Amino acid sequence: MNTPTTVLNVNGIEVIYNHVILVLKGVSLQVPQGQIAAILGGNGAGKTTTLRAISNL
Repeated sequence: MNTPTTVLNVNGIEVIYNHVILVLKGVSLQVPQGQIAAILGGNGAGKTTTLRAISNL
């Protein structure tokens, strides 16, 4: 049995704005090859911030 290759593995992202405001804490996700992942949530839930942290923007 083949174990799928992980194409994205993120563990414990933390984002702090202006060295004061903790925006994200402990966000982790794993996306295996050939799978589709979605980040869902309401306005202000941290979706864009998570993607910016992953892409290092």
